[in-house]
Amino acid sequence: MFGRKVMFLFILVMSLLAASTVAADDGRINMPPYHFGGDTLYCNNVEGCTVLNIQGLVIWNWPQIDIADAMSAADLSQSNQLVGQGQGTYGPNALWIIWNGNVEGNKSLCFTGIDEWNKNNDLCFEAQEDGKYLPAALPVPDPNTAAQSGADCSMWSINDWVQQITNYAVFGYITTINSAAGTVTIEYHSDIWTLGCDEIQLGPI
Repeated sequence: MFGRKVMFLFILVMSLLAASTVAADDGRINMPPYHFGGDTLYCNNVEGCTVLNIQGLVIWNWPQIDIADAMSAADLSQSNQLVGQGQGTYGPNALWIIWNGNVEGNKSLCFTGIDEWNKNNDLCFEAQEDGKYLPAALPVPDPNTAAQSGADCSMWSINDWVQQITNYAVFGYITTINSAAGTVTIEYHSDIWTLGCDEIQLGPI
C-alpha cells in the first residue's frame, strides 16, 4: 500500500515536471507579467506568429512568410516594418519588425495590444538566425522605485473573480490583497492560492 502511494507521487511529480518543461518551450512569447487580457502570442518558424484568446481559440495569425518579407524590407529600407495588424479580444494589436542597424544576428520584433482594463501593452522579443523565436525578456525592476517590493495590485479588488495566467485550472475569488508584497489570495471552495498580482487575470467567465 505504502509502496503504491510512493510510486503514484513519483509519477505525479515527474508528470508535472515534464508538463512545465513543455510549457516553458511551447512558443509562448508573452510570459507573465506581459498581459493582453488573456490573449497569448505564440511564434514558430512554420506557422509564424499566432494570437490565441483565453479559450485557446486562434483569433489572428501572421504567416512566417509575411514575417520573413517584413524582416527583409526592414533591412532594405533601414526602418521599422509593420508585419500586420489584427483584432485582439479587447482591441487592436500589431506585430512589427524593429530595424536594429546593420547588426548580424537576432532580429527584433515588437507586439502591441490592449488588456481588459483598456490599457495599451507591448513587448519586444527576438528571432534567432535559425528561425527560433525567444520569449520576451522579463523586465528588470528599477532599484530606485518602490515597485521592487511587489507587483502593482491597484487594479484588483476583494471578490474579483480571477484565474492564473499560466494555469487556467487555478481560479477563484480574491479574498485578501497584500499590496506591499504584490500578492493576492484567491479561494474557490476549499482551495486557496497566493499569487502575484501580475500573475492573474479576470476570468474564467
